Amino acid sequence: MSAEYRAAPRRRLDNPVDVIDAMTGERSACIIDISSTGIRVACRGPLVVDALYQWRFSLPELGGNTQIECGVHVLWVRRDKTTGEHIAGTRYILIPAELRLRIERWCEARPEPIPRR
Repeated sequence: MSAEYRAAPRRRLDNPVDVIDAMTGERSACIIDISSTGIRVACRGPLVVDALYQWRFSLPELGGNTQIECGVHVLWVRRDKTTGEHIAGTRYILIPAELRLRIERWCEARPEPIPRR
């Protein structure tokens, strides 16, 4: 995995945001944090590592009612021992450049420290 994906400033969301599978219309996950290179999500069932998904979610924190539809690649999945949820790290495969830049600026304004394992 490229260092640029891990080094991008991340930001937790102020309110829970559901991720919808754009192909099925079903809820896939809930966003934990976001960066300009990808998102970390929590879900009840495990996602498939190395799989591609087409997701849709809104980010009102970016101003207005910003709707995002993007392709993501699942990099890793682990089970949270406390909640039992599956946590997954993803990177964007396809997201408009202007939107990526808006997310990057928003994350840089109040970055979330990345926990060390």
